[in-house]
Amino acid sequence: MKITELTTIKAKLSEFVEIPQYIFQRQSNGSWIYIFGFEETERPLFHDVENTNTYKAFLGYVVKLSGETSLNNFKQQLMEYFWGVDKENQYINEYNIAMNNLVDSDLCLKYINTYTQFLKERIFVLDKLENDFNQYILK
Repeated sequence: MKITELTTIKAKLSEFVEIPQYIFQRQSNGSWIYIFGFEETERPLFHDVENTNTYKAFLGYVVKLSGETSLNNFKQQLMEYFWGVDKENQYINEYNIAMNNLVDSDLCLKYINTYTQFLKERIFVLDKLENDFNQYILK
């Protein structure tokens, strides 16, 4: 799944002029910076009113991870970073409401689609973290 297919977490993108060199960067205080999902994009220059002049930039995710250097700890922090502490519970509750037909059909469809999108994004993000963790931290 490409980063541009993620809808819920798009607002968390960071912009860089160049792609950072490392996936995981160890900080002097023991925390980690996790960098992933960078893609090249064209951005309009801010002072260009007509938006005819652009520059190349890279958009991706930059997340600070702290505490124990373990996959489970990093997964928990990534979930909290992207969706907050209780977002998954909210989506599950809404999904259950929809599955029991407790709201109108349009809202049912919305709840089901929102939860399905969340699951796809969560799988993408956590699988990416696990693969990167195994490749760069446990090597």
